[in-house]
Amino acid sequence: MKMLHWYSLHKSSDTDVFLSKTRVAKSSFLDGFEELCPPDGEKKVVIYTTSLRGVRRTFEACNAVRAVLDGFGVFYCEKDISMDRGFRDELWELMSGKEKAEMVPPRVFVKGRYIGGVDECLRIVEDGCLGELLEGLLKSKAGYVCEARLLAIRL
Repeated sequence: MKMLHWYSLHKSSDTDVFLSKTRVAKSSFLDGFEELCPPDGEKKVVIYTTSLRGVRRTFEACNAVRAVLDGFGVFYCEKDISMDRGFRDELWELMSGKEKAEMVPPRVFVKGRYIGGVDECLRIVEDGCLGELLEGLLKSKAGYVCEARLLAIRL
């Protein structure tokens, strides 16, 4: 069974939009996303990014996702695939069977669900629904660094 993102259910008519929003409201908004969980990602946000500026569009997309999550003040674990081959391999394993374009960062996971890349993330923000996705997650603390970042710093 292939999971569709909730917004892909929207059609051009008002009735279809109303029905899809009603469906989402009855279940968890997060249920509209594919179950795909990075290691230890069940109760947090995990993003796979790159800090290399070699491909400008990818680098800027990663910055956009970081800015959105920072704006919501939520804790997230960032895994930089350009600095740690293990993170890259982890992402490739998670995304096996998907199109190659879905392996390009950023890739966003929330509470063990695959949200998508920058386009999906920004669309959810524009629709005013990201807050609902992030409900119940830890808020970030000034100066706090996730374990993935600490590992990269130590190497």
